[in-house]
Amino acid sequence: MGMITVLRRLDDDTIAKLLVHPKLIHQVLGEEDDEDEPAQPPGFLARLFGRPQPALPPITLERVTGDEVDLDKAWNAIHFMLTGAADETPHPLGFICSGGKTVGREEVGYGPARAFSSQETQTLAAALSPLTRDEFLARFNAPAMLAAKVYPDALWEPSRAGEQNELYVADNFDTLRNFLQAAALARQGFVIYVS
Repeated sequence: MGMITVLRRLDDDTIAKLLVHPKLIHQVLGEEDDEDEPAQPPGFLARLFGRPQPALPPITLERVTGDEVDLDKAWNAIHFMLTGAADETPHPLGFICSGGKTVGREEVGYGPARAFSSQETQTLAAALSPLTRDEFLARFNAPAMLAAKVYPDALWEPSRAGEQNELYVADNFDTLRNFLQAAALARQGFVIYVS
């Protein structure tokens, strides 16, 4: 199986609702609806004072082709090739591993999702736009990726590293760049999470 990174385009209103009501992330990501599960009985204080549980605000999600992409297991290699680091970094293009606003403490795989506004998305799309596929591929360095423990490290071993792995990473980079450009054109932000 392994860890894959997924990005989902959203408008700023939906992102704002997510940041206030993190439980909505499950609905946004199409996970099973909790409404089918029996409601938790109210706690002692809620019974004593009769305070109802706050309802989650409604959200409308219109799915369109390309509004969600996954970078498969290439996400950490893309991050490394953009930033020179395998982990979180303050680098402006370090958004795959850090940045944005954390959507509460709701687990959606390996930790909570992070949200980027439409303005942040436009900035990221503009930063990636001038980087050509060939320039991106020139940053591919399997020995450095292996030394930095870029996930999945088995792909960067001398016996497995090769043009096929370079193209795998480059194809996923193209997917990421196209996703960000489409989101920026639509004036949308996105959430990103590791599943």
